[in-house]
Amino acid sequence: MSAAQQQTEVNVNEEHEAEAPAAEGQVSGPTTEEDLQRELEEMRKRLEEQERETHERLLRTMADFENFRRRARQEREEIRQFANQELLQGLLPIMDDFDRALAAAEQAGSSEALLEGVNMIKKQMEAFLAKHGVAPVEAVGKPFDPSLHEAVLQAPATEEHPAGTVVEEIRRGYTLNGRLLRPALVKVAAAEEAG
Repeated sequence: MSAAQQQTEVNVNEEHEAEAPAAEGQVSGPTTEEDLQRELEEMRKRLEEQERETHERLLRTMADFENFRRRARQEREEIRQFANQELLQGLLPIMDDFDRALAAAEQAGSSEALLEGVNMIKKQMEAFLAKHGVAPVEAVGKPFDPSLHEAVLQAPATEEHPAGTVVEEIRRGYTLNGRLLRPALVKVAAAEEAG
């Protein structure tokens, strides 16, 4: 083989080798681009599906929350309307006893029957209140306590009722489970002013 032939063969081989990678690049280029396009399209579809599912979950959650708020509002209203139902049902028999006492007083024509009926009702009412944690505030003969008593009148102090002592209960006070429900209105003994 002559040197020129060898040189030509080498040049042809080099061109072939140079074309081969270029051809491979051309073949693999479009395939890679198509694969990327397909992959991007699949990712886009997955993201759109996830977005749709997330949006639907959000809408369901918002609807559930709104339903919860509506139910809670209705329940609060029912509780407000019927909170005292048991208490009021307990008072109805006392009202019945008032009716019976008045009817008995009319028939008997005497105030003694009425007094007896009213005393019976008072005892029933006291028992009912005690059952629900209501207790009367002790007042007469006790030292004046501004957290339990409200002084509305004064009387001169005596040996029996020294200054600062409750002399008379004008209106009874009550506590509910130890907490003041209503203060007692009282007359308090006061020291005479020097003058």
